[in-house]
Amino acid sequence: MKRIALSLLFFTLCLCLLPGRAALAASPGWELLPEGWVYHEEDGSRRTGWLSWQGDWYYLDEQGVMQTGWVWSSPDWYWCGPSGRMVRNAGIDGWYIGKNGRMAGRAAPLGEADIAAVTAAAQWDGKPLGLYFEDLASGQSLLLGGEERYYLASVLKAPYCMWVYTLADAGKADLSQTVRYDASMRHGGSGVVKDFASGTEIPVADLLEYAIRYSDNTAIDLLLSRFPFADFKEFIVKEAGLTCPEGMETFSRTTLPLKDIAAMTKRVAAYLYSGAAHADALREDLLSTDYRCILAENNEIAQKYGYWEGWFHTTALVYGNRPYLLCICTAPGSGIADTMPFYQVYYAVEMALR
Repeated sequence: MKRIALSLLFFTLCLCLLPGRAALAASPGWELLPEGWVYHEEDGSRRTGWLSWQGDWYYLDEQGVMQTGWVWSSPDWYWCGPSGRMVRNAGIDGWYIGKNGRMAGRAAPLGEADIAAVTAAAQWDGKPLGLYFEDLASGQSLLLGGEERYYLASVLKAPYCMWVYTLADAGKADLSQTVRYDASMRHGGSGVVKDFASGTEIPVADLLEYAIRYSDNTAIDLLLSRFPFADFKEFIVKEAGLTCPEGMETFSRTTLPLKDIAAMTKRVAAYLYSGAAHADALREDLLSTDYRCILAENNEIAQKYGYWEGWFHTTALVYGNRPYLLCICTAPGSGIADTMPFYQVYYAVEMALR
């Protein structure tokens, strides 16, 4: 019996030493190894090439290690972000990435005539609009009236909600937790929460959605009770490099120069492209907001509108084969009461980029 036991032990050890035994023992799915992330198939083997996972594409090299940065997959170049997710509709290193993720071509900057046309479009009834434009493919930008200060109104909701999402990404906020709505907290203006029954428990995730999709003022107030404005201010001043933080007194009393509004818009766009856990949730809400200054059938536009007593603005990330940022701001006395001036600028940019 002793010999049999020893023989069985020897046989078991031999099985464990067979090539591929460790791989067969691995569970299907992602695993972080010293060489990087790998994806195990059901049979334990490593996946190579392109992998579709949870709606996104990832590229794994011949050893099965997930790749980031530029990836050659014949016959095209692709770009995979820090999370490994393939990027679409972006400008990288002076090249632009199309809707299918393929490198679409070199992004030449706009010529003088095109810049002049966009500049001419940034006025209404003889009065200038505040404008920031940045071609994300070439990195070229245009800032008109950068020192002019604007009351942000609901435009501030986009960077604020982004900040809360970054907390959730880092495990510092639980979006499933609820906040109790009391009728005494009802805030007028846009939104749906103001019509909820007093005592309703609302998940943080829903409040974030309402704040963007319906520009919900009461939702923002409830979020502020859980995620203080002072903490958001500290974050956005540092992350966006704001030059005039003294203009951020409270959420409803924030007045900043256009150059700082542009900096916040760039920070939001960077988050949307980051591949972070909640970036797609914010992106979908910005694409689906009920309040839009720019309507277009040919492009997806992630945008946030703001209006208050003559202050009328939009900030937008326009997706397309050549994506770009737009910030358009107006002040009381401009005589602007509808969205036509915003579309006028958008159309001029689209024509310039063709």
